Amino acid sequence: MIETAVIMAAGKGTRFGSMTETKPKGFIEFKGIPMVIRSIENLISAGIKKIIIGTGYHREWYDNLAEKYPQIQTVFSPRFAETNSMETLSRCKNAIGDDDFLLLESDIVYEQKALTSLFEDPHPDIMLVTPVNKFQDQYYIACDDEGNLLKCSTVKKAILSETGNAPIGELVGIHKISNKFY
Repeated sequence: MIETAVIMAAGKGTRFGSMTETKPKGFIEFKGIPMVIRSIENLISAGIKKIIIGTGYHREWYDNLAEKYPQIQTVFSPRFAETNSMETLSRCKNAIGDDDFLLLESDIVYEQKALTSLFEDPHPDIMLVTPVNKFQDQYYIACDDEGNLLKCSTVKKAILSETGNAPIGELVGIHKISNKFY
């Protein structure tokens, strides 16, 4: 059973425009509740005992969450403005330790069954995918007949031209990662 989750929350959230001038994107509300709070509540309800939040922009908002939720540990990524989420994830290495974990974005809204589907799947490493539906931040994927990843790209045409397969979907922003793969 996976008991650790990592939430990537370092980015500035520039696509949200003025909504993120004074707060990080994870604190933008959906139906009156910040997206990251919804996610934390979903994770705790699913049995997650340790939540690591990779922070950067307005990190104090997430540090304050750690005071409210004893499950939370924050890890600051000082170069967040000039790097990407892989830098932040790398900085979380010590906090992750030897654990398998769920990896999530801070600015997503999802149902509890998204987590359940990952827990129930026997594969140690999975990306949750939705059918292609042209989200603003799409990241398309193509798989072989066994469901193994062939290619990821923000360019839909690149998937077909480089693999011969049409994209099967878009990443949701929730993954199950084995420590071995990490």
